[in-house]
Amino acid sequence: MNMERIHDLGVRKIGIVPLLPLGCVLGYTIRSSFERCNETLNSLVKFHKMLLLEAVNTSNNQIDTTKGSLFFILDLYNAF
Repeated sequence: MNMERIHDLGVRKIGIVPLLPLGCVLGYTIRSSFERCNETLNSLVKFHKMLLLEAVNTSNNQIDTTKGSLFFILDLYNAF
């Protein structure tokens, strides 16, 4: 993902959706009779989200946001 390149193409508002809780996908919950999620996998997803948030914050700090340019995270992981 190259957010600066997308910005240079003229896109000014970019919403980024991080990974959803993959440990709660049927293929992983079947092992526990659908009673619990795979927390190891979900921990990796949370780590990825943290790194993504850092990248978004860094990108927002490097561009001129006074012109309305903005990258933002659509946090669907914690929405439900």
